Amino acid sequence: MAKTERQKAIQKLDGEFSRFVRMSAADDNGYVFCVTCRAPHHWKDVDCGHFIPRARMATRWDEANCAPQCKRCNYHRHGEPDLFRAALVRAYGKGAVEELERKAALGGSHDAWQMGEMIEAYRARNKALRAEKGFK
Repeated sequence: MAKTERQKAIQKLDGEFSRFVRMSAADDNGYVFCVTCRAPHHWKDVDCGHFIPRARMATRWDEANCAPQCKRCNYHRHGEPDLFRAALVRAYGKGAVEELERKAALGGSHDAWQMGEMIEAYRARNKALRAEKGFK
């Protein structure tokens, strides 16, 4: 079955957003720490972990909801939601995390135009980050 234009836009935005979250957290050598287990990994070897699952479209591309996460924590440990939440509370404060949870509960989505704008914005941000950090 062929993908719809919306599905294609979601896939493109997921890719650009994921690269941004992982690259922006990387040091100059390209290493990040898993948000939940704190193990170091190269940014290309980790996932863009989501505290609130990606199925919640209102928070899917919210930078406050996402952080680099190793594949073990993200997949095999189902995202370690308690540890992830604690890390977000430390980073942003309890009120900000509760606001993120409210946003997810209210629902919502993005239309194709918004996603197109976000794709272009993250593409530009990724290009700038690559140049700034010397990543390929």
